[in-house]
Amino acid sequence: MKLTLLCLMLILLGACKSRPEPTPEYSKSQKRNMEIRIDEIMERMDWPEFALVKMSQNKMYDHPDFKKYTDELIKQNDRLVKIEHWEKSFNRLSKRMASDLDELKAAVESKDQLLINQKWKQAKVTCKKCHDIFE
Repeated sequence: MKLTLLCLMLILLGACKSRPEPTPEYSKSQKRNMEIRIDEIMERMDWPEFALVKMSQNKMYDHPDFKKYTDELIKQNDRLVKIEHWEKSFNRLSKRMASDLDELKAAVESKDQLLINQKWKQAKVTCKKCHDIFE
């Protein structure tokens, strides 16, 4: 009887749908530390973003610093992507920004001024979406 009951339980448990992994739960202090890291990364993105805005306003896409500051934004955004934020939209938008910045970098390397302008505007739209939600 015990063996039959044990086999029945194993069969039933095996037939149950496996549950997806829950999103990580963070304590208040973990969330605060994460926010501090994000703020630090965002501060490191301020100057490159400001410089790129000024250069794009003056159509200086072929200036060597345009690539340099694009690379710096990519570097800092890669740090954001590695953060497993409790808000899925943050994770999604930081990955979208990584894609936008990679496309911008490819455009910069192609030296196609119209494409660079288009990809820069696309990255700015993603940037604004994230800031609209999280600021």
